[in-house]
Amino acid sequence: MSDTTQPSHPRDYSLPVRLHAALSRTRCWLRVKCNRHRFVRLGKAFSCGDGLFVAPNLVSIGDYVYIGRHGHLAGRVTIGDYCLIASYVAFVGGDHPLDAIGYPMRFSGGPHFEETVLENDVWVGHGAIILHGVRIGEGSVVAAGSVVTKDVAPYTIVAGNPAREVRTRYDAARIEQHRRAMLENGF
Repeated sequence: MSDTTQPSHPRDYSLPVRLHAALSRTRCWLRVKCNRHRFVRLGKAFSCGDGLFVAPNLVSIGDYVYIGRHGHLAGRVTIGDYCLIASYVAFVGGDHPLDAIGYPMRFSGGPHFEETVLENDVWVGHGAIILHGVRIGEGSVVAAGSVVTKDVAPYTIVAGNPAREVRTRYDAARIEQHRRAMLENGF
């Protein structure tokens, strides 16, 4: 019995699968251009679902990134290469000042955006919320529904509200083995 979970390289996909992927990328490109989303950087082979909100001129996206339906990228967000972001994930921008005397909250001043960074090869699960100013390390996994309020170390799996470490993906030796294999496979 063959193992159906064996990873494959995109160059190994069949022609119909590659054509479908190219069509999806084209639809995504049209969605981005028609909605006037202005990215600081938009890497190659970016793909996204319907309803993506992007704060203009604040978001940078690496190569081979996928963002699911109804993603919300508010604030200064940098997403590395090979990231997988599920549907309904929100990157929440800066907060309004809470201590302005003599002004209603609505007029207490504009938000201050601290940069939020997803390093390479990060997977963010459905409905997660990433607060501004957080760095999520290379190879990390954020479980569905999590609220990330603090930095996440590389190759760590976090879950919950607030998100806490569940376990690491690999030990130190396996991390190096994984990184070498990624380079050998052209990633």
